[in-house]
Amino acid sequence: LKKQSNYLISLAETQRKQTKKAKEAREYRAKILKQQQNSAHLSPAFHEENKSLKQLKNQKADEEKVRKDMDGKTTTVQCIFNLSNILMGVGLLTLPYTCKIAGTFGGIVAIVSLAFITWRTSIMVGRELNGDPRPLSYF
Repeated sequence: LKKQSNYLISLAETQRKQTKKAKEAREYRAKILKQQQNSAHLSPAFHEENKSLKQLKNQKADEEKVRKDMDGKTTTVQCIFNLSNILMGVGLLTLPYTCKIAGTFGGIVAIVSLAFITWRTSIMVGRELNGDPRPLSYF
């Protein structure tokens, strides 16, 4: 019973401290807001800054509207760029290291092999996307 009463007292004390801190924070925010409003009348540059902020908000709203209109849609150029990035990928970035380790002949073999694999994969992906009925084993 004594532990419970100590716990309740400490809980009530903690709540009082939190309430006091919240009140101090509200007062501080009100004080800062009042200072900002008073300085706005004194500073002519504030109005220019405020206008530029409004323009920036309008610009962001316009960009967001365009982004919503383009949601899920890509242009042909974006599609080609994304496709080329996917096909080249990280494998292409590792080729210099492969050439260093395997030597000139091994590097050339690796480049040709990866080019063939990429070419064959792009054909299979294209056929699948176009709904080609031929089996994938046929070239």
